[in-house]
Amino acid sequence: MPVHRVQALRIKTGFLRRLFGWHTLKVVSLASDSGSANHEAVPFAQMDEIAPVVGETGFALPGTDIAWTRAAPAYRIDNFLLGFAILLVIAGVAAALGRWELALLPPLIGGVWIGLHEYLSWRWSRHALDARQLYSRRGWFAPSLALGSRRKLQSTDIVRHPLARLRGYADIHFGLAGGRLCTVSYTHLRAHETREDLVCRRRLGKKD
Repeated sequence: MPVHRVQALRIKTGFLRRLFGWHTLKVVSLASDSGSANHEAVPFAQMDEIAPVVGETGFALPGTDIAWTRAAPAYRIDNFLLGFAILLVIAGVAAALGRWELALLPPLIGGVWIGLHEYLSWRWSRHALDARQLYSRRGWFAPSLALGSRRKLQSTDIVRHPLARLRGYADIHFGLAGGRLCTVSYTHLRAHETREDLVCRRRLGKKD
């Protein structure tokens, strides 16, 4: 694959694989002959083996001094409340049918699980933007890292649904020629600052 066709990189692992340091490196390209824009460049390797391949593509792994940003806390809180509301509806239906044991389990067990999931997602999922690249870490159970070039970003869209407008946060969709790189939930102000930073650099003709 020609290096100039590489649009982004994705490094993934699994719950058990990460305990032993094993990862998979996928390349997001413009090619569509295989039916997918994602190609496995390194299917099973340690990070010190993946790093040279990342360097060959012109990308770089995040440094230790990079400034990471987590999703807006209100976004995680709303996810928990919406999930818990669904559990309450299920519990209400079970109670109406006289199944009290089923009415108690969803709010108790499900509520704890949703709360733990949202906290760990907030704790481990983060994003960063430096002079050359966009970085996105997602997930805690099977984490992944996406690397995108600022120069190759095709679009930066701000999306706000009614609840996001009320709560003051927004989603940013970073678009590539090979698909969408990631979706980030920032505060509304930070979302516009990020988009303006990307747009202004492209207007000035700054490249990696």
